[in-house]
Amino acid sequence: MRSWPVLAWCVGAVVVACGGSSGSDLIGPSPNDDGGTTPPGTPPGTPPGTPPGTPPGTPPGPTCAAGTADCDGNAANGCETNTQGDDAHCGSCAKVCTSGQSCQAGACVTGPATVVPGGTLSVNDAVCLAIDATYIYVASGKANGDVYRVPKAGGAPISIATAQGSPRGVAADGTYVFWANLTSGIIDRAAPDGTGATPILTSIAGPGLLAVDAAGVYWANMAQGTVSRMNKDGTNAKQIAPAASTPGSGHVGGIAASGGFVYFTDPNGNGVGRAAADGSGAPQVVAAAVANPRGVAVEGTTAYFSLFGSNGSIQQVAVTGPPALPTNFATTQTNVTHIVTDATTVYWNSSTSSGAILKKAIAGGAAAPTPLATNQAFPACLAVDATSLYWINENGAAVMRVAK
Repeated sequence: MRSWPVLAWCVGAVVVACGGSSGSDLIGPSPNDDGGTTPPGTPPGTPPGTPPGTPPGTPPGPTCAAGTADCDGNAANGCETNTQGDDAHCGSCAKVCTSGQSCQAGACVTGPATVVPGGTLSVNDAVCLAIDATYIYVASGKANGDVYRVPKAGGAPISIATAQGSPRGVAADGTYVFWANLTSGIIDRAAPDGTGATPILTSIAGPGLLAVDAAGVYWANMAQGTVSRMNKDGTNAKQIAPAASTPGSGHVGGIAASGGFVYFTDPNGNGVGRAAADGSGAPQVVAAAVANPRGVAVEGTTAYFSLFGSNGSIQQVAVTGPPALPTNFATTQTNVTHIVTDATTVYWNSSTSSGAILKKAIAGGAAAPTPLATNQAFPACLAVDATSLYWINENGAAVMRVAK
């Protein structure tokens, strides 16, 4: 009796590992030859694009157009992944771009990807962005300006709100996108596609920077240096960090919500503070007598903040226990205005005409920071997710992305 060959993984028409017990070998595509959208080791006959680890016999997912795939195995949301510009699924569900690369046209390329080319959006230099699981949102900062949305993997931006009163701060939580209109004194909320846009709080003096967590929305009053909070429907609005305090004495350089507190920097008062997110109790000093603090982020029990200047630094300080003195995390940093963190790493910008995006592991000790992107035109307003870092270059308003 003739014995058929046993087939293993083949890519295109090149046999990587195919063999048989006897008879003529088959040379050519395997039953799973889909151009690389099905990972190695997947049982023969598995539908193209099937996510790794899918059990044999699982019903086939949707048939996906070129450049898309069903990488989450959820047939209900169809071919949800744009494999042409997804740093975690670049060209196929199984391909992840490494740190400092970006997915461009389905291939991992060294350097950042331009999600929105410069000159596409009508913005000014107060532009900022936020992200959710799918989209990047950009607040233009312009009088009578727009709030834009663009897929993280790239695509045409659309305006989800127009003719706004200088939209400055922007934040997103996956259900809503919020933005603060600096000159009209209004905070708005809309669904990610822009439907249901409505003011949720009006008659505010100078709302600027925004932050959001599970419990509420927080904003900085750019004119008076106060920090306030409200529920996500606009109720229970109140000031939680007053002016004429230190920190909080006339200007807010950065704001972040973490662990039931809202953290803020005060460049005029040379301090970093925090207030309970529900508004209870008095604001607390996190760091005092620190020169020109700007960006702030918190990971676990440590706050990280930048000291702005041509010879600035990133500082770290414990936020639990008795007050502690901050220590250097990264020295000789230039014009750092924004900081974000994840569980392992701190990321920040160097805002110059040939600026950079840098990172350093939280447990990095004395190690030097690692550049993720260089030659960026005044990069600002960082956001981070599970795989990538996003920012906007204030000179030209290009929206950028790189694998973290």
